[in-house]
Amino acid sequence: MCSSDLQKVAADMNGDGKVGVDDIVLILRKAAGFAAPGARSIASSGGAVQISLDSIRGMAGETVIMPVKVDNRELLAGGEISVVYDSSVLRAVGVSSKTDAMLVGSVAQPGIVRIAFVDTNGLRGQVLAEIEFEVLADDKSLLTFKNVYLYQPDARPLTSRKVNGKFESWSIPPERSALLQNFPNPFNPETWIPYQLRTGNEVTIRIYSASGNMVRELDLGHRDA
Repeated sequence: MCSSDLQKVAADMNGDGKVGVDDIVLILRKAAGFAAPGARSIASSGGAVQISLDSIRGMAGETVIMPVKVDNRELLAGGEISVVYDSSVLRAVGVSSKTDAMLVGSVAQPGIVRIAFVDTNGLRGQVLAEIEFEVLADDKSLLTFKNVYLYQPDARPLTSRKVNGKFESWSIPPERSALLQNFPNPFNPETWIPYQLRTGNEVTIRIYSASGNMVRELDLGHRDA
């Protein structure tokens, strides 16, 4: 089948005259022998998917990974996403996925990452994709969803809640000192305990058991901000 024929078939799947991920969802369902979608829409019954980016940190010359996460993944069969960022601080170098979804990512245009994916069997993990960035400058950059189009298995649009993320260089002192959540958690046999300092200070970390007994004291000495 030539590309013009394929475009005609795809456009006819939902009758909107455009080829998009929603059409591909229907084509794959048909090819796999799934029954035609019913009239009841998950979206119309209040279903929604939250799609979110994290807050990540790094230093100039390093590479960092920004996960793209989704909840209610059982509702999700495909989508088209674009994320914008400051190209003077970061450079997107690739998009990958550990899921079984058919996923295509584009990082060719500075300042924007485009992702399209389809999985009619339902996603099996919280992380939809991972965007790899090269850190160009020790500065800050917001990472913001520009467009988000998500579809359920019957190719109807899903309501989306968007949570944007940010990058910040480790060289920028944080606004406050804090002990952060260890990860992974639970863990075996190792975990990482991150902390941040607004100003240089002596650092001691004490670890307690669930019963309140101190089991380890880590004297890290003086640490800069």
